[in-house]
Amino acid sequence: MPLTREQERAKLAHQQVSAVQRRTDQEQRKYRTITRKAQALIRNAGLCQALHFIASKKEFESLKDDLQGHLAEHTGMRGDILEAVRSMSLSEYLAATREVLQCLTWQCRMVDALLQEGDDTND
Repeated sequence: MPLTREQERAKLAHQQVSAVQRRTDQEQRKYRTITRKAQALIRNAGLCQALHFIASKKEFESLKDDLQGHLAEHTGMRGDILEAVRSMSLSEYLAATREVLQCLTWQCRMVDALLQEGDDTND
């Protein structure tokens, strides 16, 4: 039986966050922080500006790559996410924004489930 879109999002998010588990504690904390804040950033600044902010910070680049993977998987978008988002029509941009927000919901769930907080409570 084929997977639903939500199951596909969850599966890909699990794979991506599982890869983060193999990184250092500091890298995990940074990934957890930006993943949790990305939805609000997108809602406040817009998808294009939020992605450019995330890409501008080297420590957040892995989330940009993960979101690019989600969009490639679910929308067929190929190439650099930043260039693709800048050149989209309004309807494509809105659809990409909705898709990224839905993917981030699963990213946040997987971050909470797989990455241990430890004693850092400032995230």
